[in-house]
Amino acid sequence: MQLPEPLSHYFEIISFRTFSRDDLYVEWDNSYSEISPARAELEDHFWDLYIQRYPQVNLFNGILCHLREIPWNTVPFRLKLGPISFKSHLFSIKKGKHLTGAGDLSIPGLGVSAVVVSADKNIVFMKRSNHVAVDSGRFDVFGGHIDAEKHESLQKQGSLTPDPFVAIGRELSEEIDLKPEQIESLQGIGMITNQITGQYELIFLCRSAIPAEKIIARAQRAPDRNEYSHIIRMPDNPATLQSICLKYAKDFSPSGLGSLWLYSLLCG
Repeated sequence: MQLPEPLSHYFEIISFRTFSRDDLYVEWDNSYSEISPARAELEDHFWDLYIQRYPQVNLFNGILCHLREIPWNTVPFRLKLGPISFKSHLFSIKKGKHLTGAGDLSIPGLGVSAVVVSADKNIVFMKRSNHVAVDSGRFDVFGGHIDAEKHESLQKQGSLTPDPFVAIGRELSEEIDLKPEQIESLQGIGMITNQITGQYELIFLCRSAIPAEKIIARAQRAPDRNEYSHIIRMPDNPATLQSICLKYAKDFSPSGLGSLWLYSLLCG
């Protein structure tokens, strides 16, 4: 899908379609992708240096899910996922796309993002704080990654594959304290790739059953409240949203910008 400038500099639309949990098929490969000793050494050096340079950033080398194959517009929507360490993910999005000579491709984790629309027809999003490792100080929608460690704990309870819908629901709970009973509907609306980092992002639309004022109030006690400095709301108007995306593109994270643009296309 052709994007107007400057949007094409920040993201590319891989898939633009609505899908439910029943439309999504996830294949899980529990093995790690092999990386060369040279790549591993570069990752270790980068990680140590990053901790020294950015002591204010909260870093934890957990296990995420990354995309093994690019899904096309198949029915059901197929995702092939495997584990990746946060250290490898951070190296990939900060250095991997521009790296030459290490013998490995960039392998960032798969992101999940949600456009949150309140019951009183406002879009609620955030400005990222300086305590996050990626896109600090930029406007963004809510989201994160599919936590493979939490998936592995669920495997003991009989769950065989990670669930992106569960992952985005968890992110909404942790970031703005939005609980399942406060969500009117949750659906996927597509996938984009971050042109700056090479990361793929699965995009969702969350329609909340509570007004924006209550969402913002609940966010003040959310566990991950320190991930953003401000919460913003704006009227749910596709034309206005597109105008803001075009005018202030550089002030958004690529994933946030792409999420809001997809939503504007869906409703426009």
